[in-house]
Amino acid sequence: MIKEVEIILSYKVEIPDEKIPAMLNDYRETIDPQADEDNLFLTVAGGHMGGDGEFTEGIGNLKEHGVQVEQYGIETSVDGWSG
Repeated sequence: MIKEVEIILSYKVEIPDEKIPAMLNDYRETIDPQADEDNLFLTVAGGHMGGDGEFTEGIGNLKEHGVQVEQYGIETSVDGWSG
């Protein structure tokens, strides 16, 4: 049996304003030279979703940077059924 499963997780990511320039610079040097602030937020949320809530490649230790991540929503569906 094969079923299509969709899971949508929603996160609130808070990065202190004063930390963004240095974090963005590091991210550009290690991951993507064209990155912008949105890339930081997406990468933090993606790392958290992947199970690593403390360290994110290209950004470092989130606690040391004062980054806060909160999952606040989940939507699921299987072959069109919503739950």
